[in-house]
Amino acid sequence: MPGKTENYLLKRVSLALDHADVSGVRQIKTTKSKLPAAIFETLEDRRLLSTYVVTSTADSGAGSLRQAITDANNHVGPDTIRFAIGSGAKTITPKSALPGLGDDTFLDASTQPGYAGKPLIELNGSGAGSSADGIRISGAGVIIKGLVINRFGGSGILVLGRGGDRIIGNYIGTNAAGTASLGNKAHGILLQSPDSVVGGLHAADRNVISGNGMAG
Repeated sequence: MPGKTENYLLKRVSLALDHADVSGVRQIKTTKSKLPAAIFETLEDRRLLSTYVVTSTADSGAGSLRQAITDANNHVGPDTIRFAIGSGAKTITPKSALPGLGDDTFLDASTQPGYAGKPLIELNGSGAGSSADGIRISGAGVIIKGLVINRFGGSGILVLGRGGDRIIGNYIGTNAAGTASLGNKAHGILLQSPDSVVGGLHAADRNVISGNGMAG
């Protein structure tokens, strides 16, 4: 059983706790005793990065681009979509419009084995529908890198997010080599979001945008 001294100390700690502000701001409360002050602070909000890997050219199912985008959208926090469809150039032919990309998603086709500065993953929109866009950005902080996007009925990339998106190192409206026109029927890139960047300061960030039905 605690003695009188221990009971007194417990009461003083309880009093300090009763008067502490725990609203989320770091607070230090002292009493007349020499007891250590009570300290309260919130935990930092930490969200884990998730990575999804495209391993198939199929339109749907495990390993498909469609499934990777769906999984990334269902995860709260930043995501990376990588590619490992064998090695070298591959073509994905969606049968309908792909889901829009949500917040903080990095769709990085430069991860396809064999990539050496030119896109290897081609999105062929000829079977996706008369108004389908190649890639639609619906969130903020999205990065699209290293794709060939051609033959869609809508725009190659439609940016509808809240801003801060980047489009780098893509061929939009051309063949996989970037040497002939295979245009999207609407815009190459249609930006309807603030503070987004197409291209960049480095040569590897530049896009080839050509052959599309409307403005690049």
